[in-house]
Amino acid sequence: MSPVIQNLVIVTKIDTEDNRARYTRPFVPESLLGFSECEYEIKSGEETLSKGSFRKETIDQYQRNLTHDFERLMDNTGNADLQVSFRVNRQSIARAIEQLLGELNRDYHVREKIHGDVKPENCLVALTGAHLIDGLDLSAGQISPAANSLWSAPEQIAVSPTSKATDIYSLGLMLANLVSGQFGGEIVTYLVPFETGNRIVSIVRNPSIFLNSRILGDSSDAEKAWRIFLERCLRFDPQDRYGSAEECKVDLVKLLASFPLSGWVTFELKRGNLQMLRIGDSNLIGRVIQDETYGSGKPIKCARCGTSNRPKAIFCQMCGTSL
Repeated sequence: MSPVIQNLVIVTKIDTEDNRARYTRPFVPESLLGFSECEYEIKSGEETLSKGSFRKETIDQYQRNLTHDFERLMDNTGNADLQVSFRVNRQSIARAIEQLLGELNRDYHVREKIHGDVKPENCLVALTGAHLIDGLDLSAGQISPAANSLWSAPEQIAVSPTSKATDIYSLGLMLANLVSGQFGGEIVTYLVPFETGNRIVSIVRNPSIFLNSRILGDSSDAEKAWRIFLERCLRFDPQDRYGSAEECKVDLVKLLASFPLSGWVTFELKRGNLQMLRIGDSNLIGRVIQDETYGSGKPIKCARCGTSNRPKAIFCQMCGTSL
């Protein structure tokens, strides 16, 4: 990868007096090529125009197919009625989560720190593999300034002290979703204070997890092993979960080797429209996104740390507090 790409940063505010950035963060160029097994399909309506594997060795063929199909159907506005879908091997997604556990351990847990905001939106896949972003960098025992009703651990929802096991719960939820796990058990309900008001959040205490046997090769041994692993990740009491990302990763590596996942996860890129773009002397098929979240308006000042955020921000870019 080009060093220029590796060194890109997102500049969120410029000091007009000396023209220096007041806040930057590393930019992670996302790529489906970070998955070991990925395929694509280009369609117009119900008709499949082309399909194939999406790997570093075949990316040129994908680009040729996309350009050919687009030019054949392009109208006079520079648009074409194309749908591009991708499917990723489920085992390679699990390997990406394994990479996240390694990064979580290296960048947080060995420093006795907690990410505190592990969720799919903060897990990026690049050419170099899977990466975590936007951690809250909490210390053990600290109460998190933010929580996510879908992905946060019970203690974080309950505004109680956090630990390394708080991150394990969130990754356990991601893995449970990957294997289509269904939860059963007692529901605990919390009234959670948010800056915009209180919200009711429900959590299943010590869930019993029912798994899709086809994803596990219709093996009762695989089903039992995955259920034991996931239920430990998702225990209500953090002391009953894995104590660190490294400990959890060791068991996940063994699990994926002994009982690999089967099947594929299919998705489409929802944002932006495919258009023919002219860049320099060449044409390029690109996905054009008009992001209104960076629109005009008065910046929002975070009550906790004082950082100025973009007008339509939901969470503070510096500390993660709900705005």
